[in-house]
Amino acid sequence: EASEPAPLDISVDYDAAARLAFEASPDAGDDFEEYKEWYYALTSAAVGLKHKKSMAADEAAAAAAEEKARVAAEKKAAEEAEAAAEQMRLEEEIAEMALRTRMRAEEEARAAEKARLQAEEEARAA
Repeated sequence: EASEPAPLDISVDYDAAARLAFEASPDAGDDFEEYKEWYYALTSAAVGLKHKKSMAADEAAAAAAEEKARVAAEKKAAEEAEAAAEQMRLEEEIAEMALRTRMRAEEEARAAEKARLQAEEEARAA
């Protein structure tokens, strides 16, 4: 009967990265523990800096998005105000046309009444 293969251990030592850097560095010296402290301090500082840059980039992107939204809102408000002003202008124009039409109709009615009265007077005089 075939036996199951032994499980493969793929774990990595916590200090593996520091040890690889120590072994690859010609300036590392002989004390791994001292080098490891320096390596972790340097690595932590690099990660912290990268995080700060990432946060700054996120804040800049958020500020840019906020500015874009503000500009879009201002543009929309300006367009709505312009449309409202145009609507008001058109309504005033329509009201003015209606007034002129009514005044013309009243003038024509007065002229017709005057002509009717004149015709009656001429008929009585004849």
